[in-house]
Amino acid sequence: MTTPTNAVDIGVTESMTSPNVIKALVLPIAYGLVCAVGLIGNGLVIYIIQFKIREKSLTDIYVTNLAIADFIFLAMLPFWIIDLAANDRWLFGRAMCKLASASTHIHMYASVLLLTAMAVDRFIAVVCYINSRKYRTKQRAVVGCGILWAIATCMSVVPHQFREVITFNGISRCTWTFDDQRATDRFWYLTHFLFRSVIGFVLPFLIIAVCYIWIAVFLKARKTSGRLTSQRQDKATIMVLVVIGLFLVCWLPNQISNFIFVGQGMGFI
Repeated sequence: MTTPTNAVDIGVTESMTSPNVIKALVLPIAYGLVCAVGLIGNGLVIYIIQFKIREKSLTDIYVTNLAIADFIFLAMLPFWIIDLAANDRWLFGRAMCKLASASTHIHMYASVLLLTAMAVDRFIAVVCYINSRKYRTKQRAVVGCGILWAIATCMSVVPHQFREVITFNGISRCTWTFDDQRATDRFWYLTHFLFRSVIGFVLPFLIIAVCYIWIAVFLKARKTSGRLTSQRQDKATIMVLVVIGLFLVCWLPNQISNFIFVGQGMGFI
């Protein structure tokens, strides 16, 4: 099932229509500003943590890895910006099509998994604080981040394999090449969707929600014993709601568009 994808590879299908001012001008400019600001911002974060902070905390390690994941994605974004401005015409060849597509998925999985790891780390630090030093070490954090990067890279194998440059009517496009007549292609198509939904959203969201809600409940219990003020408890509750809310705002639209993309590819939407 050869299906189209949008410029930033988040699964939103678009019809092959003539370019309009929003697609050809407004969105590329907006993405360009995001790219420039993001590269500078994340570059500064990496530089400051790596070269200006002597004693790095566990949070610094996770934040550095998040910044690296964002930097990789933003470094590939100019290719998608040009593709968008050119009305989905891919000008950079087969190898770059695969690399740009894979890097987008690596960023998605790495970011979500690292946010999940930070939630678990906060849970251990607050709720299991008595034995937290045993588990919260820099060595464990570095190894854990390495494992998460390995998982994210493995999750990008499918888009690397099934993204190709297809030429139609003289126009080259970087698109998916799933064939609905082949059982293996259908299997990997559904596997990619399930991985993206379960590993890339559902499980991380549940873990993040449980960790932060547990933290809030734990702090609430301590408050009743007079150890925390009402103001601090309120701040902790707001923090929990903000973290969970931001996760949903950032990733739920991606999952909805992914579901629509798969539904159209499978023919039930």
